[in-house]
Order: sequence, then C-alpha cells, then structure tokens
Amino acid sequence: MRPLEHTLKALSENDELSLSAAGDTWPPAGDGWFLYCEVLQSPGVVAGWVDDLMAGEARGRRDVAGSYLSSWIAGMVAGIPAGALISTGRAWALPPEDIALHRHTGGWFDGMALRSPAVWVLPDDPDAGHPDAVVVATQDELRARLAAEVVKVVEPVFARVREATRYPSRSMWGSLADGIASMALWRDRRAGNPDPAVWERAGEFLDSLEDRARLLKDRPSLGEATWAGGCDRFAVKSTCCLYFKIFDGKPDPEGDGYCTSCPFRSEQSRNQKWSTWLQEQAAAI
Repeated sequence: MRPLEHTLKALSENDELSLSAAGDTWPPAGDGWFLYCEVLQSPGVVAGWVDDLMAGEARGRRDVAGSYLSSWIAGMVAGIPAGALISTGRAWALPPEDIALHRHTGGWFDGMALRSPAVWVLPDDPDAGHPDAVVVATQDELRARLAAEVVKVVEPVFARVREATRYPSRSMWGSLADGIASMALWRDRRAGNPDPAVWERAGEFLDSLEDRARLLKDRPSLGEATWAGGCDRFAVKSTCCLYFKIFDGKPDPEGDGYCTSCPFRSEQSRNQKWSTWLQEQAAAI
C-alpha cells in the first residue's frame, strides 16, 4: 500500500468515511461526487446545497445552513489532512483540482478522493525513501506548509457560503478550529492508547493556522471529565453550531438543545454530560 493510501486508511477506519488516493479513474465515478474546483468556481453549487439544507435539516434557518455546510466541507478538505498531521506527522498539498468530495444524500460529506499520491513526510518517517514521499525538513515547516494550503483551499468556499447565507466567516473559522481539535482527541481516544501530546500538537497546528488566517480568532479550550474509568479530555468548542435554533422544544444550555461541548454550557454541565456519555459508552461494550 502506498504511503498516502495507508495514512488515509488509518484515518477512515473508525470514522465511517471513504478516503482514497490515486485511484485508477479521475474523477471518481458514481453519484454524489463533486470536484472541489467546480464547487469553488460555480456559485450555484453551494447555493443549491444551502437550499437543500434550508428545506431539510436546517428547517428554514439560513444561518444554521451556513454553520452546518461550512463545517461539513472544511471538515473534509482541511480537517482530514490536519488530522493526519496531528496523528501521523504526515500531510499533503491541497490543489482544488486534485480533490473530489462525496456528498451523502443527507447533505453532509462522507468521502474524499485525492488525485495525487504524493505525501509530505519528515526525515525519520519510515516511508521517507518512497517515490511518493516529499521529505520536509522539520515539523514546524510541515505545519506551516499545511496551514498555508488550508487557508488557500478553505477561504474561497467560506466566501461562497457567506454569499449564500450571510453566516459570519469568523464563525466558520472557529468551527473549523473546534473540529480539528475535537477530532484529534476523538481519534486518539478511539485508538485505545491515549497520547498526552495530541492536544499540544493540535494546538501547535492551530497556532500556525492562526498566523495565516486573519479571521481565525476563536479557538477551542481543553476540558476534562472524571468518571469511573478515570479522567478523559475533550475539546470545549469556541463557536456554537446553532443547533439550539432548530431543536424541538425549549432549548436549555444546562439541559437539552445544546451540544455537550457547547460554549454556552456551564463547565459543570459539560463535564457532567461528558462523564455520563463516557460511562454509557463503556457499559455498551
């Protein structure tokens, strides 16, 4: 298996995603695939997706549609390589013409294909001598390269979503930062051997991203919850996803209608809900 394929396989195993690189055909065949360059070039693509969400999950709320759609797209094109960097020390370039996204019938994205098999690795990577590998001298340089790519690939689609919804670009960047940190801790937890340095590596990448993204002003913070199995860490969001606006019933920041890690929850409520969830997950095994 080629280095990038191996990296994508490791990322997708526990996330129910379809991730592939250097397939035999380009673009990918089948319904639901969109070339990312076409998404950026045609305002009608994003506007159509917003309309779909407005008629469905966003329940007529244009701001909710903007929150969800920007998070779903950026979580794939930027969140996946950021996750690879944090968990494996690898990354790759993000030219829009070399990226394809698969849109689920529910409106979110559950697959990504990459045209190029090239992967950035550090000198001590076991695949540093592979023909597909591009060796980058230091971890700092690798973070800087990926951060610059993320800004180039995400800013245009955030602009499209902003045009269609008026949802604030700053909130989109905050949600992307939240997602990167949350998924880093999630994958680490699912791996079964928690790495204390994961949060620090996520923060270092967000530092690099913040240096280049002028509207990245909001960052997640680290939360900790104690339960029967010990102490677990989770990311406290900096930006609300607006789920409370489409919640059935009266939303309560200390009860239902807000995400577990929502910034509108109190620390006590977040920790208690997180501990309860961990206990329920352990009991279900």
